[in-house]
Amino acid sequence: MKDGRISWRVQFRLGAAMRSKSFEHEAGARQFGGLIDRVGAAAALAVWDARQSSAGDVPTFRDWVDQYLDPDSGRLTGIERGTRAGYRSIADRSLIPILGDLPVDAITKADVGRWVSWQEAQMSARRTNGKAVPISPKTVKNYHALLSSILAAAVEAKHRPDNPAYRTRLTRGRKREGVFLSRAEFATVLHFIPDY
Repeated sequence: MKDGRISWRVQFRLGAAMRSKSFEHEAGARQFGGLIDRVGAAAALAVWDARQSSAGDVPTFRDWVDQYLDPDSGRLTGIERGTRAGYRSIADRSLIPILGDLPVDAITKADVGRWVSWQEAQMSARRTNGKAVPISPKTVKNYHALLSSILAAAVEAKHRPDNPAYRTRLTRGRKREGVFLSRAEFATVLHFIPDY
């Protein structure tokens, strides 16, 4: 900097042009660079702009998830310890990579839509005929329900005026026709089942 202080600069490509952003602290520069790597330059700049216009006391989505899932906060009640741990796991692998750095009041319907598109493109741990398969629409729906409840709690805490995850359209998936055994097929299966 001109006054002799050290600054850190992150260079990135936005479209065809090279751009850069300077930071007073190395940690901020590294965080911004990591965000560019995860979501791209345009989205990272949108996050940075949202942070600059956000009130200082509004938590990031990552910090809000920590508060929401903290059993001592009283924000999420009536669930078992294992359920809370499951929510933590879902948030860490699904919600926070895309939304974690955004101030909770800066998350828009477009951000939720971007998360849905990203989530629907993820591969499941399941395999069919040895090949990885996309995550199921039911799983995306469950993850979205958690996201919506986290954002609804932010509305209740007056961190934001509305829930941008409300009424988000999700892929329904393919309907599969039911498979029913004929009487003869049922008798065959029954024949091989031990009495016990």
